[in-house]
Amino acid sequence: MKTIRFLILFAVIATSVSVLFATEIAKQTLPPVSQLASENLQEREKTQQDWQNYCLSIGLNSQLRQSACEEMLNVIKIEDTPVEAKVWLIRQLGIVGNDFVVSEIATFLNHDNIRIRDEAARTLVNIRGDKAVEALKNSDSQLAKDALIQISADRDVLKKAGNETALPQQLPYAEENVVTAWMEKYDQLSDFEKAQTLAALTIRKDKQYLAYAVRALKSDDESLRRAGILAIGALGGVREIPLLLDQAFNGTNKEQVKNVLSQIVDKGFDEALLEHLKTEKDAGRFEVIADILSRRYNNFILPVILERAKAANTQNRLALLRIAENLAAKENVHDFIDVWELITDRGQRDQAEQIIARLVNGDSEPVLKKRSEKNYADMFSLLGRIGDEKSIKEITDRVFRRPLDAGMSAAPELTAAALRAMCNWPDGRVANDLLLVTERKDFSDADRIAALRGFARVVSLPNDRIKIKINDKEKIALLAKGFDNAIRIDEKRLVIQRAGQVRHVDSLKFILQYFDNAELQDTVIRSILDLAHHTDLRRSDKEAFSTALDKVIAVTKDQGLIDRAKRYKDNF
Repeated sequence: MKTIRFLILFAVIATSVSVLFATEIAKQTLPPVSQLASENLQEREKTQQDWQNYCLSIGLNSQLRQSACEEMLNVIKIEDTPVEAKVWLIRQLGIVGNDFVVSEIATFLNHDNIRIRDEAARTLVNIRGDKAVEALKNSDSQLAKDALIQISADRDVLKKAGNETALPQQLPYAEENVVTAWMEKYDQLSDFEKAQTLAALTIRKDKQYLAYAVRALKSDDESLRRAGILAIGALGGVREIPLLLDQAFNGTNKEQVKNVLSQIVDKGFDEALLEHLKTEKDAGRFEVIADILSRRYNNFILPVILERAKAANTQNRLALLRIAENLAAKENVHDFIDVWELITDRGQRDQAEQIIARLVNGDSEPVLKKRSEKNYADMFSLLGRIGDEKSIKEITDRVFRRPLDAGMSAAPELTAAALRAMCNWPDGRVANDLLLVTERKDFSDADRIAALRGFARVVSLPNDRIKIKINDKEKIALLAKGFDNAIRIDEKRLVIQRAGQVRHVDSLKFILQYFDNAELQDTVIRSILDLAHHTDLRRSDKEAFSTALDKVIAVTKDQGLIDRAKRYKDNF
């Protein structure tokens, strides 16, 4: 009885502390969850860490949990959000959410992207509960069926101490003679039972049953094939590399096989994979093997990957740079620049520049050492992504057509390249220069549009990243100027959207001016809700926010937006 009382008392104290701590956490200024979709890897990782700490700290406060889940779901549903960010967010929903998020997560079980489908299934397994199980049962997704097998096996294994579990779940803990007797009737089992058996044998790590896993790869049943792949990962080694690589190239579970190959532990495994990499002629297959080895964090493959990326007629240079990035350091930048110069597609070049900028981490010196008369114009764009003091004056001078020296005339192509560099700049030090470009009629419409988009992005950055002395009120004043300079409605929408990221009452006053504009209203409404989400800001001018939320509720037909607006109104 005393033990029960103690446990009840402990639960009450833990709950109280958790709620109080959650309240303190909620007062922290967190970056907008939208930054989880940032193209800047460092920014994304920092935001992920902040949000993960937040998600782990809000405890039992149901209101904070629901609000955090809604924010993350909104970003997942944005089409342009990178897959990596969506996968990470779904994982966090499994940490923070419970029955509330099950139906939302279940919608991703049939997503086009296998990584998102996988993560949704894993998250529902972690949430468990009857609603999660029911969501998995109601899905036609093969991944959902696999997840149900895992839940079923786990539930059987975790029965009360002293109770034996049913076969085949008992196999990991059974005596050898029990396993032998069970395996003698393996061929008479249903595909579902075979999959459960292979899952149990995977835990035993008994290599004598490897042949059963290999046979499973030829099955018509998807669950059985997947169980076979996992079993080979646990029971196989170097000898199974050709078989698994064939599955990674041609099978129906390519991503799962790559994950398995990246985790197998066996003497000489890395060396054997490297030999396959060196002798592989097909570009696609080379990329697959390189990806597997990079996941195993073997940086001795870096020269092999970069050599292939530089080779003539290589079609997948960007993909190889992405793989190489995981293994590279600043001293490898010169090789990455060599590959970047060979990429002709503008979009791919942009992405290659982002990789190089991440590697140099704010130091343009390795890039400047590679600059020559041949690549002088192209280097401007790359320097702009790095955004350090060594290159800022040179770039801004070139944009405004002040020749750098007698040997370099104000060539139009150099001016255009320098302007592109300014538009790529990572912080607000070029904000005023970009705004000036939007005002000047001697720049083309295309240049002014690009400048305005870059300006709206950098001038609205959080204060810890903007790197200029400017308060939020001044940011809104500058955004208003940019709005007036916009040539197209698209950029007007962008300015209003970015204003919604600046946490100041003046942001609300600015965007409310355009509430009745039919072309802008949807963006205005979403920015109002983005601002209203922040409790301290909402309470700083209750009247203004209450009026704005009433307008949203009266006009929008989107029930989700109406619910958000009502919730904010009820929590002043």
